[in-house]
Amino acid sequence: MDAGRLADYAPAIAGSTILFEILSKTSLPAFHASFGAADRPALPKKLSAYLTSTVHALISVAASVALLATPSNIHEDRLFGTDRSTTLLLSFSAGYFLHDLIDSIQRFSGSRSDVLFVVHHVVSLYIYASAALLPVGQYWCCTFLVYEASTPFLNWQGFLRDVRWGSTGLLTVAKIMFAVTFIAVRIVYGTAATFLLWKDLVPIMTAAADGSTLTTTRPVPHVAVFIVYFVLSVLFMMLNAYWGYMIVQKIRRAISKRKSS
Repeated sequence: MDAGRLADYAPAIAGSTILFEILSKTSLPAFHASFGAADRPALPKKLSAYLTSTVHALISVAASVALLATPSNIHEDRLFGTDRSTTLLLSFSAGYFLHDLIDSIQRFSGSRSDVLFVVHHVVSLYIYASAALLPVGQYWCCTFLVYEASTPFLNWQGFLRDVRWGSTGLLTVAKIMFAVTFIAVRIVYGTAATFLLWKDLVPIMTAAADGSTLTTTRPVPHVAVFIVYFVLSVLFMMLNAYWGYMIVQKIRRAISKRKSS
């Protein structure tokens, strides 16, 4: 790892974590005042997590789409290309996932969903921090940040359910919007992007295995980095497939319930 990059961008990751901590802590009094029911003491903290998650999702998706639409070094070399704007975005996201990982551990209940959530955040933190600091795979990290497009709808759905606001119809709209965006960005778009990532990773791993040399725009990190990226991309795809399956099952149960009634 380049010591200069560590000195330049580690503070950006730390700063992002601190900003999200501040947003979380400063929003708590308002949530306590509005929704701090005595029988649901954990609710304000949960609503604060929805807020920070939505803020990160909106900023990261908008920024990643803008970077993917703008010619830069990350387009010229998808594995080793880097630029300052992309690195700052990835540092911002790494900082958010560190904040939310800490928050998730504090609220950890041991349920399967909590375990999967922590695994997701550990993997995300590693990927975005390493992409910013090594740097490696910045184009692909921008590509996969588009996954966050489904997050605001998940949080909207959770907010309506937890505070018991709005009609059943409004909650249904939120559920449909989440299901559609999740399947679109994490299953359809995500699967295609993952296969294209593998297409870039396999030659690197193959060249390292047979001792070949590669021409790249930057020094090549140890092959273990690419093996880890490959394994984590498989893990992410499996995780999204599992969540997608659960969403489809909920939709099927809802349809069956409506038909039976």
